[in-house]
Amino acid sequence: MLVAVAWVAGVVGIPAAAWPVLSVLPELGGVLVVLLAVRFRRSRLAAAALFVVVAARFTGGAASGGLPVAGAFVGSILPLGLMLLGPAGDETPWSVRGALQLALPLASGALVLAVARVAPSGSTGSVLLGFLGSTQVILWCLLVGAVVLAASWLVRRSTVEAGLLMALLGVAVADRQLLDGVAPDVALVAAQAVLLLAIVEEAHRLAYHDELTGLPGRRAFDDALTRLRGTFAIAMVDIDHFKRFNDRFGHEAGDQVLRMVARELSRMGGGGRTYRYGGEEFAVVFPSARLETARTAVEAVREAIARRPFRFRGLDRPRKKPRKAPPARTRSPGVGITVSAGVAAPGPKRQSPGEVLQAADRALYRAKRQGRNRVAVAR
Repeated sequence: MLVAVAWVAGVVGIPAAAWPVLSVLPELGGVLVVLLAVRFRRSRLAAAALFVVVAARFTGGAASGGLPVAGAFVGSILPLGLMLLGPAGDETPWSVRGALQLALPLASGALVLAVARVAPSGSTGSVLLGFLGSTQVILWCLLVGAVVLAASWLVRRSTVEAGLLMALLGVAVADRQLLDGVAPDVALVAAQAVLLLAIVEEAHRLAYHDELTGLPGRRAFDDALTRLRGTFAIAMVDIDHFKRFNDRFGHEAGDQVLRMVARELSRMGGGGRTYRYGGEEFAVVFPSARLETARTAVEAVREAIARRPFRFRGLDRPRKKPRKAPPARTRSPGVGITVSAGVAAPGPKRQSPGEVLQAADRALYRAKRQGRNRVAVAR
C-alpha cells in the first residue's frame, strides 16, 4: 500500500511546499530504522536503511532527480545491495560481519561519488555511470534482486526478507520516477517506511514468539487469557523427567526434545492453540471448547508423543530426513519421551481465566504424582 501511494504521488505530483519536508524524511526514517535495527540485532535492515539514506542524498530533491550518479546508484547499486542482504544472516553491529554489512552502503556510495567527481564527460567512469543508470540495466538489477529476495523469503519466511523485498518494490517506483525526471523522495520514504514496519513486526515476533520451538511465547499466552470468555478450557503440559534427560544427554539434546514436543503439541485438535509457557512446560488454550473436548485432544497428543521414540540428532546427522532410512545398526537407540498434562474449564469454584489456569496447573501436578504420562482433569 505504501509503495502504491508513492507511485500515485509521483503520477499526480506533490505540492512544491511539501518538498522541503519530503527531502529529509528518508534520512530521518533511516536514522530511526538503524537505531531500532541495531537494538534488535537486525543488521540487514539497518544496512538496507543506510542504502536508502545514501540514495536520498544522491537524488537530492526535485532539482537533481535526473543526475547520472543518482540513476546509477538508485537504479543498480541499491537493488543489488538489497539483493546481497537477502541471503546473508543478521549479525550484531559490533561483530566483523555486522560492521561489514553496515559499511557496505556507505562504501558503495563513496565509490560512486568518487567516480562521478573525477570522471570527466566521455571518460570510462562517466560511461560506466551511464551504463548503470540505463533502463535495461536497471530492469535486470530489479528483476535479479526480486528473484533472489523472493527465494530468500520462501526459504526463511521471516519478516526481514519480506521487508527487503517490499523495500525493493519502493526502489522500483523510485527508478521509474527518476527515468521520468521526477524526484523519487516519496518512493524512498515509502521504502524506509516498509523497513520500519519490518522492524516493528520483527520486534513483535521476538516478544511474542519463542525462538527455540517456534510456538507463541508467554506474553502471547497472557494476551490470549485476557480474551477468554464464556466456554473455554486450558491445559498445562509438562515433559516428564526433563531435568534428568538434560543431565544425561546434554542441553543440545534437551532442545531437540523441546522442539519435538512442540511440533506434536502444535497439531493439537479441538481448536486448541499451544504456547511455550516456560522451561519444559507448555500451555494450551481452547477458546470455545468444553472440558471433555479439550481432554480428548490433549490425550491424543500425549499418546502420540509416548509412541514416538526420540533419537538424538548428532552433529553428523543430516538436517533433512533422508528418503531411505539408514541401517538399523547405525541408528542411535530411541529414547522414550512422555508428557503429563492437566486440563481445566470454568466451573462453580472458578470463573476467571486465571483461576482456570491455576486449576489446570494443580491437575498437572496431580498427574505427576499419579505416575506421569497421563492427563488429569481438574475437579
